[in-house]
Amino acid sequence: MPPGAPTGRDQTGPRVSDDLDDRRISRISSLLMAKVLVTLEDGLLRNVDRIARSRGMSRSAYLAGLAARDASRTEGPGASEGARRAMQRLDRLFESSPAGDSTAFVRAERNAR
Repeated sequence: MPPGAPTGRDQTGPRVSDDLDDRRISRISSLLMAKVLVTLEDGLLRNVDRIARSRGMSRSAYLAGLAARDASRTEGPGASEGARRAMQRLDRLFESSPAGDSTAFVRAERNAR
C-alpha cells in the first residue's frame, strides 16, 4: 500500500464502512456455509479449543480442517478390492459382448424367447 493511503481504520477504531463490509462478508459466507450443532464431551471440547488456540485458529476452522482431511481419506465405492474385482469381471463380460447397439441386442434376445 502506498504511503499515506487510507487504511480504513484510524485512531478511533473502525470506520462505519468497515462495519458494513464486515456485515456483507458475514452474510455472504453464511450463504456459502452451513452451521451445524455438534455434541462433544467437555474434556474433548477443552482439548479442541486448546489445540485450535495454539494454532491460532477458531474452533470452527480447526474442526472443519479435521473433517476435510478425514473426508479426503475416505475411500470411494470403487476403491475396495472386492469392487475392483467386480469391475474387472464386468470389463471382461463387456469385452465378450457383441459390438453395436446394446438396446437392439437386448430386444433381439428378448424377442427370441
